[in-house]
Amino acid sequence: MSDLIPISIRRVHVDLIENFLKSGECKFFKNIERSYIQGKSGYISIAEMAFDINFVIQNDFAFIVFFKEFVDELDTVHIICNENGLIEGVTSNFNVKFLVD
Repeated sequence: MSDLIPISIRRVHVDLIENFLKSGECKFFKNIERSYIQGKSGYISIAEMAFDINFVIQNDFAFIVFFKEFVDELDTVHIICNENGLIEGVTSNFNVKFLVD
């Protein structure tokens, strides 16, 4: 599952989980929101996602994540930058929109 998380988000993902476990607050908890996933190609895609908690396991729990790729009919380019402003993720249409010969 962590392979689907873009690297910039992956760096803070554990902190986001810990914050949720302490506060019980997260915009994705039982709510469908947009975020990003990273495919095998290396490009990011917009995804609609939500998660819930499964308490079926005795004395433990598991996160259940639901997501589906969001079809952006406007063909918007998305770029993820790190804290230093370096590009770490782009949607597949980045090359078409910005790297024209």
